[in-house]
Amino acid sequence: MKCINALKIKVDLDILFDELIILQSTYKDLKQYRQTIAEQVRAFINPKFREQITVDESGGIIDDDINDADDDNDDDQRFFHKENKENMHIRTDWFWSYMFSKTTRKCEHFQRLVSYVLSIPCSNAYVEGIFSQMKHCWTASRNLMSTELVSAELKIRMNSRISCTDFFEHILGQTDFLRRVRSTQKYSFVKRRATTDD
Repeated sequence: MKCINALKIKVDLDILFDELIILQSTYKDLKQYRQTIAEQVRAFINPKFREQITVDESGGIIDDDINDADDDNDDDQRFFHKENKENMHIRTDWFWSYMFSKTTRKCEHFQRLVSYVLSIPCSNAYVEGIFSQMKHCWTASRNLMSTELVSAELKIRMNSRISCTDFFEHILGQTDFLRRVRSTQKYSFVKRRATTDD
């Protein structure tokens, strides 16, 4: 209730309470599995980890013999601080994604609340990173780009996980995209052609 009042989100409180009860019940069921919640979330997020476990008919994880040594080199390993199995920390957004996937009913109101709360940055470090990337995009030699082009390039830089080599090979097959790249539509200023009157 404090969250709803502070954020001024318009939701039906009765439905929200019903969804909270459903999520609490789901959480209790998930805690009864042999794996910890953190390990279940990790299996849900990381496909490599998911391949190493066995799941029963109800979706519960039943195989506890997982080779943790192979997972030390995973890219996602930095999100898990594993002093021991009981003290494995997970990202909040991963946890809620897993919880919403396991509920028997779609919890739209609670999803809206969680999405809103998780969209609030806890610091301005990410924004500062965007400005730093923008300095590399919008240079003195590229200062005539439209704001839409700069925005699109920043979105690709910040959200894409594909390597430069793979991206280059993918783009070579996109003829329509390459034609647009060569056009002048991406610039906000188009050089005026000299006419005979000038």
